[in-house]
Amino acid sequence: MSICEILHPKLSSYQPPFEECAYRAAELLFGKIESGMLPDKRKPEILCLSGKMILRDSIKTLSRALK
Repeated sequence: MSICEILHPKLSSYQPPFEECAYRAAELLFGKIESGMLPDKRKPEILCLSGKMILRDSIKTLSRALK
């Protein structure tokens, strides 16, 4: 259970894809090690991964939240 579920109203949150992030980071690291190339510190590799938006009570309209 996350703190977002304990608070009142329950807060909406974003759930990053942790497993995929770890997998991709390891894949990039092993690729650099195997190729023997040092990473270019001036040009970072950017990956865009999609997470999940978890909608909870915090997005209700004010009139509905007061009922």
